[in-house]
Amino acid sequence: MNSVRISVINTMIKASVFVLLLSFASCSSSPSATITAENEPNENIITLTKEQFATSEMKLGPAIDTLFDKLIQTTGYIEIPSQNSSQTGSIFGGKIAAIHVTLGQRVEKGQALVSVENTEFLMIQQDYLETSSRTTQLQQDYDRQKNLAADNIASQKELQRAQSELTSSLVKLNALKQKLLLLQIDPSKLTTDLLSARISLKAPFSGKVSQIYVSLGQWITAESPAVEVINPDVLQANMRVFEKDITYLEKGQKVYFKMNDRPDVRFEGAISQISPQIDMEKRSSEVVATVNDSEQTLLRPGMFVNIDIVVGGTAVTCLPNEAITEADERYYVVYKKGENANELLFERLEVKPGRSMHGLTEIQFVTTPPANAIYMYNKVFQLIQSQE
Repeated sequence: MNSVRISVINTMIKASVFVLLLSFASCSSSPSATITAENEPNENIITLTKEQFATSEMKLGPAIDTLFDKLIQTTGYIEIPSQNSSQTGSIFGGKIAAIHVTLGQRVEKGQALVSVENTEFLMIQQDYLETSSRTTQLQQDYDRQKNLAADNIASQKELQRAQSELTSSLVKLNALKQKLLLLQIDPSKLTTDLLSARISLKAPFSGKVSQIYVSLGQWITAESPAVEVINPDVLQANMRVFEKDITYLEKGQKVYFKMNDRPDVRFEGAISQISPQIDMEKRSSEVVATVNDSEQTLLRPGMFVNIDIVVGGTAVTCLPNEAITEADERYYVVYKKGENANELLFERLEVKPGRSMHGLTEIQFVTTPPANAIYMYNKVFQLIQSQE
């Protein structure tokens, strides 16, 4: 009897323990699952303490709605306008007696570049002085004959002879005067004491010596250039624009220039000339733009440049270049999701970047961000990498 009672009691105890364990298991499993779900990690969420944010010098700001230039892109080269470039030479040729300048030297208008010797120069000066003296005598003779004819003392035939000789002498004198001017000799300052077989070729305007074509003692002909002078303060870009784009161009449109080896430096200009004719073979037209940037001293004639012509504007949403970063072949921005007493909560959003201009990049959101979202403007790459 006692053994049976003990067996029943043991069975009841085991059953009670089993029920208690089931109850405990049932009660404990639900809260555990809830905690796990609530703390499941989100790879797009980034947390920073406010102290970290302050010491890292991060910047926040809104998305920027602006106009991006609609561009026509081409290439070209820098050149000097034809009116600001001159090749100086002797009109009659001669021997180079002296070279007064060096390559790249700054010269002023009228400054001597080279000296040329030729006995023909001496003969022209001599003829001018002799003809000038004879013309003075013939003028006096004409005046005397004119007075005599007025008093019926001399015949009209003598007056006509004097007038004919004077006219002939004046024609010769003016022709010799023009020769002297071509030799850059001032006829009004020429005297018998200043006769010389040497002349100086002078700078036609202020600028820089870009080429020296001669050497000392060299004989040059009338067709040979001696020195080239340019004015590098005035530059222009020569380019070709394809037929499909030419109708969008007009004078005064803004143009940007960039050098191949200095893409970080940009120059500005404006279209000044558009050829009215399309090249039948190249299917393009020649366009010229002036360079008006103060940094144009970096440019040199003959240098190739990449050119953007502004032909309109497009409304875009953009962020600073540093606000966009790449990770796993995708592009992201980071916006402020919220904050508490000690922390700032950020979330990264995938975007598709577009054109870049003036330090800004056009963006299209893959997922629509909250209205009036505030974005991280800088150090986005470091922020995302720190969470990897």
